[in-house]
This record gives sequence, C-alpha cells and structure tokens, in this order.
Amino acid sequence: MNLDKLGVKLMDIDKLEANDLWRLYSEVHEKLVEKNEIRSKNITGDRGEQAAIDFYNNTPNLPKLQMAPPSTQNIDAISVKGDRYSIKTITFPNKTTGVFHGYGTPENPIYDKKFEYLIVVVLKSFKPIMIYEFS
Repeated sequence: MNLDKLGVKLMDIDKLEANDLWRLYSEVHEKLVEKNEIRSKNITGDRGEQAAIDFYNNTPNLPKLQMAPPSTQNIDAISVKGDRYSIKTITFPNKTTGVFHGYGTPENPIYDKKFEYLIVVVLKSFKPIMIYEFS
C-alpha cells in the first residue's frame, strides 16, 4: 500500500529517536482503539480477528462475517447465516496460538459443539500472510 496515495505524509522512521517512535506507536494505538480495531489487551488476536473478517467479507463466495459481541465465549465471529467461528492467530515465525476453552481434557473431553468453524490467521509484522479454515 502506498501511503502517499492516501494523502498520508510519509516520514523516515529510521531518523526517529526511541521516544518519538513510542509517541507515534501510542497515537496509532489510540486510533486503532477508537476505530474498534483493538478491542482487548490481546492486540495480536484482535488483529487476526479483523484480518479474517475483512478477508471473508471482501472475498466472493465466502460467508459474510460480523464480530461477535464482546465477552462472547468460545467464538469471535458469526456468519450472516448464524454459523459460529472461532478465530486464532499465529505470529510467524513463532507458530503458536492461544488455547481453546471449554473442551475439557483428553481424559474428560466435552463433546458439546462450541463453534462450526475455526479460522487460523498467520501474521507476520501484523500483516496477514495466510488464513486457514477448518470445519
């Protein structure tokens, strides 16, 4: 994306001191919260959820998704048909994600279905590089 075309003044961030970078990060963070892009303290998870929903909503033949209400257990998005989606985010190259709550243990599994689909988003520097869906 060329920020120049968006009317955003480009700056050479390599010339900024550490405190200036933190100030810039703070301003960007506040704007993302204001725009409801960051909804929790888990910025990586929030980014993955937004990336998945944007991808689904802008890709023909994929279901249209909307964010689940805050504090909804086990799911992050709902399709317009009512299917429930859990979205997990992996950061490259770490390749780890969060846990699934409500599934018990191998010795005492819980078979109650919590969601219909799992979406795994792989991010590199907060940019989505892969999105997988599992039923």
